[in-house]
Amino acid sequence: MRTKPHAPARPAAGERPAFGARLTAPLLLGSLLNPLNTTMISTALVAIGHEFGVGAADTAWLVSVLYLASAVSQPVLGKLADGIGPRRVFLGGLVVVAASGLVGALAPGFLWLLLSRLLLGIGTSAAYPAAMAVLRDESRRLGSPTPRTVLGRLSFAGLGSAAIGPTLGGLLVATAGWRGIFAVNIPVALIAFGCALRWIPADGPRAGREKGRAASTLDPLGILLFSSALTCLVVFLLDLAHPQWWLLAPVAVLSAVLTWWQLRHPKPFIDLRML
Repeated sequence: MRTKPHAPARPAAGERPAFGARLTAPLLLGSLLNPLNTTMISTALVAIGHEFGVGAADTAWLVSVLYLASAVSQPVLGKLADGIGPRRVFLGGLVVVAASGLVGALAPGFLWLLLSRLLLGIGTSAAYPAAMAVLRDESRRLGSPTPRTVLGRLSFAGLGSAAIGPTLGGLLVATAGWRGIFAVNIPVALIAFGCALRWIPADGPRAGREKGRAASTLDPLGILLFSSALTCLVVFLLDLAHPQWWLLAPVAVLSAVLTWWQLRHPKPFIDLRML
């Protein structure tokens, strides 16, 4: 006599489903903001240049400053997510994203747009490392690895949003003007914030015990050296028609000092020993 296969176990009443849509929805929404904004801005550069009377070399900083902020912020915020809790970092990042959208949408001058993009790079950099930490905590709670489908959706959110960025940016510029590129982040961040506040579980007790330890592993000197060297390099690369060769000297010196410091620091910003 054949026996019927057991039906998959359902979560008990009041228990949240494992890796359910409610948990992953805000993570996906937050994770698409960084790649979306890296490509969406390209459609607004000409209009912004005409609005404020700046050239292509200056408007290119709107692209570069977000990359610089992201390169520094992602590893820092990843360490903070491990220390003070991923939910706190995720929600804090969304608040910064909403603030950046407001600054950009109301910007009276070009420097305000640069500030907006700097804040945007910092805020959006919180989403992916915090999302991975949330999924890791969920895996520990369940005693099983994160399903590949969940990780695939998280990866697709980044790749897919980068692909549609120019199309969405062009639509926003054509209908709402270039300020729409910045303003669109406000409702997206607020929706993600509301969903995360409701559906992402609160950070566990270990977050409170590790706050001091998280701060001690940030390596502020390494962060400063890395960001300084990268900024000098970007300034040099943005004007190759009239290269400022002297900038290569601080790049070389800062890189050498950074390498020396990272190889000696117990918790380096960039683990060169691992590389």
